[in-house]
Amino acid sequence: MATIGERIRSVRKRRGLTQQGLADLAGVSASLIRKLEQDARRDVRLETLRKIAVALKVPTTSLMIRHDAEPADEQTLDLWGPVRRALYGLEGPPLDAPTREGLGSALEASMPLWKQDRYSQIAA
Repeated sequence: MATIGERIRSVRKRRGLTQQGLADLAGVSASLIRKLEQDARRDVRLETLRKIAVALKVPTTSLMIRHDAEPADEQTLDLWGPVRRALYGLEGPPLDAPTREGLGSALEASMPLWKQDRYSQIAA
């Protein structure tokens, strides 16, 4: 199981960066990079991890996620299927391009459902 520090080190080396070089690109201290890579610090704020991920040109989640984690069971996959399809665009391209007004009205319409914890209706 790779730690956040091991994942950062692996990507940093593949990018040909030194710890100082990564720190400079991310706008954090070299000491922080060193401590993370040595697993001397395992607590890192999400916004700091995002800066590091941007500097490394990888998604933030690739530094966070354990790839050896157990996969979700079928029931969970079925429950989250519509959300995953919407997020990944698996339904194909929309017929019409979204507009700011359209997105705003859709968000506004979903707020009462959100406040009532009616997530399955929002997903639909």
